[in-house]
Amino acid sequence: RPRLLSFLGSVAKVHNGSCDLCNKNATHPANLRKAIVSQMQGNCGAEECKLTILDTLVRDRNDPKELKEKHIDFYKEMGSSTFCAIPRGDSASTKRLYVAIMANCIPVIFSDHLDMAFAEAIPYDQAVLRIKEEVLMQQGFDLMKTLRSISPASVRKMQQSVNALQRKLTFPHGCIGGNL
Repeated sequence: RPRLLSFLGSVAKVHNGSCDLCNKNATHPANLRKAIVSQMQGNCGAEECKLTILDTLVRDRNDPKELKEKHIDFYKEMGSSTFCAIPRGDSASTKRLYVAIMANCIPVIFSDHLDMAFAEAIPYDQAVLRIKEEVLMQQGFDLMKTLRSISPASVRKMQQSVNALQRKLTFPHGCIGGNL
């Protein structure tokens, strides 16, 4: 894959109204996202990262028509990266996580309270990298150095695990064996 890391998302317009997790955690989701953007802008080599800040590109980040008009394709952009930054937004969860998995991009999760779907039955820990919110916010933490330090063999294993997650999280089209 040509890129090490991608982030596609809003920074300032993270949520509408209240943020329950903001009261639980000391870190507001906009600050998490600003930290990711700062890390990528300051520590990425040429063409190593893809940073798409939706606040600056679209009026409504949830409008598929506008995203298409602006040629913003989450799946394609995430699919060109080895790792995808997945910070929390107005809740611990994020739709971006599942887009990353379907694009076979290793999710780097910055959400201390994210409960994964079907976690009892699906081994996410082999396919995702979790970085605590407080670690991301620490002075001196270098996200890119952390990602670069992961061995190629470990990356391959994680990518295989992400690929296995795809099969566990999606349903086949049509009837299996022709029966309902």
